[in-house]
Amino acid sequence: MYLNEFTERNRYVRKSKTGAKHTYYRDKSYILMRCDCCFSEFTRPKGSMDPKRLSNSYFHVCKNCDSKKFAQ
Repeated sequence: MYLNEFTERNRYVRKSKTGAKHTYYRDKSYILMRCDCCFSEFTRPKGSMDPKRLSNSYFHVCKNCDSKKFAQ
């Protein structure tokens, strides 16, 4: 079950050619879901999922549950 979408901001530091340190940020979007088999909450990166599956019309199974067994 699709619950929520949130972004996480990561901070990195890199060194330029002249030796100065620069900080930069990267935002990564995550999807919060509830497993339809064991009802535990889990997260997945949004970029690794098909946009059609980001709704409650599909079943979502966590990595601890057997998705093949759930499908039967």
